Amino acid sequence: MTSHATLNISPNQVPYNTTMTVRSESGSFSDHAYQITDVKGRIIRKGSICDRINEFRLSVVGLSTGAYYFTMGTEAQKFTIVYG
Repeated sequence: MTSHATLNISPNQVPYNTTMTVRSESGSFSDHAYQITDVKGRIIRKGSICDRINEFRLSVVGLSTGAYYFTMGTEAQKFTIVYG
């Protein structure tokens, strides 16, 4: 998986059982479906967003601490869930 500058997750180290912000730096997302996978490539969560937004908050409640990838279309961004 590769990271592209047009997809931005903040914070990059997400506190356990909170939310993260996903933002499109290009003004809109390339796709509306997303998935979260672990470092072994297993799909942990799937979802979709509404049309015409460039930012949304995503709950990570229930995910264990560790590294994950958020993927939307061909863009991927790595993030880590940490104890806050």
